[in-house]
Amino acid sequence: MESKIPHKSNVQKTGAIFGLIASATLILILIVQLIWVKGLTDLSPASLVQWAIDHQFLLFFSPLMILAVLFYGVLLQGIKDRLKESTPQLASLSVRFGWMTILLIIFGVVAEWFHIYQNAVVWDQEVSHQFSRLTFDMIFVLNMASLSFFAGWLITTGLGSLRSNGFSKAFSWVTLVVAAAVALNFFLTMWEPFISIPFSHVLWYFSSIYFVVWLIWASLELLLRKVP
Repeated sequence: MESKIPHKSNVQKTGAIFGLIASATLILILIVQLIWVKGLTDLSPASLVQWAIDHQFLLFFSPLMILAVLFYGVLLQGIKDRLKESTPQLASLSVRFGWMTILLIIFGVVAEWFHIYQNAVVWDQEVSHQFSRLTFDMIFVLNMASLSFFAGWLITTGLGSLRSNGFSKAFSWVTLVVAAAVALNFFLTMWEPFISIPFSHVLWYFSSIYFVVWLIWASLELLLRKVP
């Protein structure tokens, strides 16, 4: 038993450190995007192509974002290690939902890279106007799909941390509450052609911001909080 304790601690500390590095990288990228990236005024082909031309610098940040999101995979193992003693099933589900979320986010980043590269660099204007909406919709669909798995990741981690006391009560309950908000965001997005919700776009930004904040919180709890 004693020989396993240092190994467990190292897995959790390593996951926490990688999680904080990933979060710092993503925060830096988000700040850059907040300062230099302009929002789309409409989704016409001309606007989509012009946006891609104006934001070619994002091609540089795509590999950094992918690397940062992959670092969260190490954090996943730390969370699983913290939960597996008391709730092995929830720990297993958490890491699976987490990896699916990470993979879909990576696919979304690659889709954005493809959208910008093809429309701004490769295709001529006529071809870009024909296919820009298709490449843009690829990004949207992948981001939307990631919400369902992110909600599952939050639910399983929140329930696991409540049952195991592996994380604080505040972290556990906030995780479950936000899981409901992310799930609501997913359903509202899927039902948008039938139901118009005025505040639905706010949940998109909320989900993106909370993704980073929640993983910073999880990293700090793994690093600083002792398991009872």
